[in-house]
Amino acid sequence: LMDEYVRTLSLVHDQVPPRPWAEMRPIIERELGMPVTAAYAYFDARPIAAASLAQVYRARLADGTEVAVKVQYPGIADIVRWDLDVIDLLARIWARLETVIDFRPIAQEMRRNAPEEVDFVHEGRAAEAVARLLADRDDVVVPKIYWERSTRRVLTMDFIDGIRISDVD
Repeated sequence: LMDEYVRTLSLVHDQVPPRPWAEMRPIIERELGMPVTAAYAYFDARPIAAASLAQVYRARLADGTEVAVKVQYPGIADIVRWDLDVIDLLARIWARLETVIDFRPIAQEMRRNAPEEVDFVHEGRAAEAVARLLADRDDVVVPKIYWERSTRRVLTMDFIDGIRISDVD
């Protein structure tokens, strides 16, 4: 993308306010079928990242492994569906006004891919596929997925300290 778009999107990305722990904890416990204190030896209730679909916490497994726990926001699947309905509507309206650029195929592609975006099992499997494809490279690290602590709405993976992808320096 052009630099202007990257800068603008980065501002939006960085300004997602985290949801309160009282709202997120029940999701983890319902999804994993146990209290957070049973699922993790340590769990920091302060999120380390918040994005449009989920937020991420730092935790530790019983064996001492540091993990990142990605937790989907409540009701996000419905919100994504509503957003896609609005995008479809706008693309149809635009198609009547503008005949050169047709955004309807893009809207259809977004609708096809949306279910995978809100399914962390799919995301975990994709991470494992990427890890297999890049296994012979020593300059790429893909976090390991801990399936016994992962569901469609909670994804537990190796915690890897790093930098933002936009921090080129």
